[in-house]
Amino acid sequence: MVKVSIIVPIYKVEKYLKRCLESLVSQTFQEIEIICVNDGSPDQSQKIVDEYVEKYPHLVKGYLKENGGLSDARNYGLNLASGDYVAFIDSDDWVEPEMIEKMYRAAREQEADLVICDFVMDWETKEKESLYISGIRQESTDFMRNVLLSGPSAWNKLYKKDLFLKTDIRYPKGLWYEDLATTLRLIMNTNKIAHVKEAFVHYIQREGSIMATLNEKVLDIYKVLELIEDYYKSNGYYDQYKDEIEFLYVEHVILTSLLNWRKFENGDLYLKKAISYMNKKFPKWVENPYIQKQSKKEKVVFKLLYHKHFLILKTILFIKQHTVNKVKSARS
Repeated sequence: MVKVSIIVPIYKVEKYLKRCLESLVSQTFQEIEIICVNDGSPDQSQKIVDEYVEKYPHLVKGYLKENGGLSDARNYGLNLASGDYVAFIDSDDWVEPEMIEKMYRAAREQEADLVICDFVMDWETKEKESLYISGIRQESTDFMRNVLLSGPSAWNKLYKKDLFLKTDIRYPKGLWYEDLATTLRLIMNTNKIAHVKEAFVHYIQREGSIMATLNEKVLDIYKVLELIEDYYKSNGYYDQYKDEIEFLYVEHVILTSLLNWRKFENGDLYLKKAISYMNKKFPKWVENPYIQKQSKKEKVVFKLLYHKHFLILKTILFIKQHTVNKVKSARS
């Protein structure tokens, strides 16, 4: 009997797919189905899926559809899921063998609608050491506020399928930041959220992945944040979580803009637009309580951004980078 449906969207991942599927068929908990959704991938991914379907017919199911993007592939898999719980695993990542067993156990023992685990960030080229990251941040003494401010990624979570069915919430087709849009709406409909403090997912950083590719789709963040804000307002959550929503805007609009500032050809215009947008929408965002918890240096950066002192900020960042480069040269 299937208790957990694992949905694996697939697109241009032939290099990584076997590693991912091998980690799933090797789960210590075997009352699962692995739903492989080939989203019109033009490479040899389908051949790999077919091999696993033939080798593990009791576990692996393969489906081929026209390309519609990550959200569309996840929604497609969700419609096919027969388990009481669902997990979404990206096909370029891999997971530890006890992931589903321990997360399912936590869901059942704690009667949780959502279970979150920690994860490890690995770099494909191994230029950096692996980084352990908690699935829930510690920004507040309130558990729910911490969940709201934590990483919204789908791949380190186990969801009760009823969460999707009773809310009719799905991943927004055609938009980036689909996890943010979906998870932050779903969590408001949970009765209980559990946290398993073990890193089960190896989140691979690679060139060519959606979030490693820089283009104008990063501007989808405005649509996604407004979608979340509208949902919270229409369902009566906004007043209670206003500070958290505002800080999410700060992180995803301002800090993302700052990060991409020098990557875009029109980076200055991109950053100025972000600050103008925030100053109009949240005139006192720089006073947000979560910003006040940041270090003195970080608060200085936020104030410079708030007042649009971009030249001063650019000079500070240049000096910092120059110093880092000198230190690296001295050590080499």
